[in-house]
Amino acid sequence: MKKLFALVLALAMALAIAIPTMAAGWDPILPSTTPTEAITFKLMGLQTEKNTAVLGGLYEELTATYPLVKGTAVHFVVYVNVPAEAKLSAANKSLIANRYLNLNVACDNITLDSVTTWTNGVEGAKVNLAGAKSFTTAWGTGCYGQEYKLEFWGSGVTGGKDSTVKASLGYYNAWETTTFKAYNADGDLAFTVTTDSLDKAAATYFEIEDANGNVMTFPVAKGVIDTSKVITLKVGSDTYDVTRSTVSGIAFKLNTKVLDENSTGADAKTYAALKKIFDNYFAMLGFTYDGANAMTAEHFTKYFGTIDEVVNTLVYPAGYVTVTNPTVEPPQTGDATTVVGFVMIALALVAAAVVTVKKVRA
Repeated sequence: MKKLFALVLALAMALAIAIPTMAAGWDPILPSTTPTEAITFKLMGLQTEKNTAVLGGLYEELTATYPLVKGTAVHFVVYVNVPAEAKLSAANKSLIANRYLNLNVACDNITLDSVTTWTNGVEGAKVNLAGAKSFTTAWGTGCYGQEYKLEFWGSGVTGGKDSTVKASLGYYNAWETTTFKAYNADGDLAFTVTTDSLDKAAATYFEIEDANGNVMTFPVAKGVIDTSKVITLKVGSDTYDVTRSTVSGIAFKLNTKVLDENSTGADAKTYAALKKIFDNYFAMLGFTYDGANAMTAEHFTKYFGTIDEVVNTLVYPAGYVTVTNPTVEPPQTGDATTVVGFVMIALALVAAAVVTVKKVRA
């Protein structure tokens, strides 16, 4: 009987401590095959009242998010840790120098009231965000070896729906006036697009220069490729008209001379070199020669905008009643009916029954 009772108690204690927790890990960006350190960041929900039991008082991490309704306080922090320059990969250093390290915080059903930034533990100014739904900042080469902590305060907008905070850290390509520079995940400049108008719908061409200095020009009308005009390919000092023939496929015309798959001798070698450059262009752009008319300025942003990105999300459940103290968390042990609870109750009943039977027989 003693052995059985000891076994029941041991099993109950083991199940009691098997309580799941809400973990928030440090996410790496651009992992490297070389012995370097990755940039890391973390999004973490915080209590809205300090723990006065701690010297100086600290806002502790939430073990579980709480329901939000209109006006409910929201408090969270974003950590970004950038290793020293000597410990960063070449790709990270190139992208920080050319594309910056970008942090974006976007909220759904939450408005942001303020943000305070700490750099290596030194508190900066508190910035009023005036109820914005998003926040963006970027760091250049000055971020090497820095630890950033960004503390946000906000409030719920309405009840009845889940509320989210999404923090993303990454590198992005974007149009800068009339130029779009497309860097890849290795930190290399893959190609550069230029156009002749700030209003892309009024542009007359997209000129794309690859990493080797070759230039392909697409005529544009009303924001899309003008198929009534000829695409050109410039290699060195020569500019070729690109045409398609039902007989010879893709052809390159220089003045009156046409190079195609039927060319022979030196012309065949020139054609092969041009065709390789041509094919590389469309493989790089993600569509075929026949699909070029689908290309717009938005095409580059959509398909080449994000170089590398890590996203963390914090979800607050829907609230239906007024929350008077948002720091009070849902019950974590004992109060909640769970499978573990039912198992513990069943084991206790079995133990009680055995004891009762023993006593009756005695």
